[in-house]
Amino acid sequence: MAKKAKARRAYDEDFKREAVQMLQDGYSAKSVAERLGISCPSTIRRWKSQQLADAGPMASAMDSRLKELEIELRRVEREGRFKKSVDHFRPRRVADVYPTVASIIDQQIASEREVCEFLSVNRSSFQTWRRFEIADREKSDAAPC
Repeated sequence: MAKKAKARRAYDEDFKREAVQMLQDGYSAKSVAERLGISCPSTIRRWKSQQLADAGPMASAMDSRLKELEIELRRVEREGRFKKSVDHFRPRRVADVYPTVASIIDQQIASEREVCEFLSVNRSSFQTWRRFEIADREKSDAAPC
């Protein structure tokens, strides 16, 4: 018994433009597809690619620039949250900074690179401290009471 093929829905150009505009406004392809009743989010991504190709190289350049700016915005927002959490902290000795750097990294507030850069700490020095600090802790844990 042969399976019946599903009838494909036909979408007009206005509908496609509206869907792509929602995608460009920052909504995910999945959420746009759900809102508009489209079964596959990749359909919207394909429409976007087609519209960019039809619009020419300027539209592609604008789209890639938009992506770069969105990435930069997320970085700045993350940096702002991180700055608020450690702005009050300015120790006198660099060695006093290392436990705080480790704590921030362990809490996943920011990456090691970001923390070290913000607090002006040499990453390799921090990594060396952390390696020896862990080794010292393991020795003390293994020592009999």
